[in-house]
Amino acid sequence: MNLKNVVFFCFIALFFAKCSPSGEEEILSTYPNGAPLRVGYFRWKGNEKEYLKIVYFHSNGKKERIEEMKNGKKNGTCVYFRENEKKWLEENYLGGVKNGETIGWYQSGEKEFQGFYKNGLPDGKWKFWDENDNLIRTIFYENGKEVKREP
Repeated sequence: MNLKNVVFFCFIALFFAKCSPSGEEEILSTYPNGAPLRVGYFRWKGNEKEYLKIVYFHSNGKKERIEEMKNGKKNGTCVYFRENEKKWLEENYLGGVKNGETIGWYQSGEKEFQGFYKNGLPDGKWKFWDENDNLIRTIFYENGKEVKREP
């Protein structure tokens, strides 16, 4: 790893440390070249580390996903990124289970779908768009079962 890469990865680590709700971070795993694959942000709870956020990186050094955590489980918003750093998925979790709004985007950046989860199951209205931002389908769910589809 050359000096330029080392400086770049140190900058990324410092940036996330400053943006972190906690002051401590830990590189949890690395790529074979030593670049970070997973970085955890934590606070001490007694003698235990409580992870508040895990950030994953693509091999090119750009963010792959950010997962908010509580008690060792996904909790809050989890955001997934393409290698070009464009968002492709945003989900919400409660205690490790999908709960709340989820949104997906095409590679172009246009919205692909938007819906809700309740206790890990699709629930309520889900909308789907084509890549030209035209609404192509709406599906209604109750407890994970499709109850209505338009058109």
